[in-house]
Amino acid sequence: MWRGGSRMAKDVSPLRKKTSISKLKSSLAEKDGELNSSAADLVSRKDAYFHLVPKNADFSLSYDKLLARFGTYRKSAEKSKFEAITNEYKLGYLECTNRTTPTMPLKMKTSRRSTLTCSLFNMSRSMLWTRKAWVKRMERRKARLMRWRHMLLSGLLELLKAWLVRWMRKKLQTRGPLPESRSG
Repeated sequence: MWRGGSRMAKDVSPLRKKTSISKLKSSLAEKDGELNSSAADLVSRKDAYFHLVPKNADFSLSYDKLLARFGTYRKSAEKSKFEAITNEYKLGYLECTNRTTPTMPLKMKTSRRSTLTCSLFNMSRSMLWTRKAWVKRMERRKARLMRWRHMLLSGLLELLKAWLVRWMRKKLQTRGPLPESRSG
């Protein structure tokens, strides 16, 4: 229960003050001793620490060199990729104008400005330059070549058969009838 009046601060006895001060001094001395021992430990490890620093410096230098090489490689790869893309567009344009591939013939596209287009240019870049698209394109070309080769070989085979039949007929006509087989 609260009794009226102000709170009175407890008087700390001088004996208590001395004991608390002595405890603080002892804990301070203990912490100071720990600090001195850790400083001595660091001084003893100083040689090992300075041996690690040059290794880290060498590693960072080699890492910087590696990054520089990678940067130049990336720039040259992007440049060569851009050149390859422009060369392929040029080849596609020439194929469209020469009509050497089964692409749509060259036509004028009506838009704000008239531009020459063909089916190669109507494809999006992402479709045109992916590895999958190139593989499909090469497979189609290979299949077309195989069909042409098959047609050529089958045509040659038919011509050879017809020539062989004519040659055999001529031989039979000039020789006369075939001799009968002798049965034993």
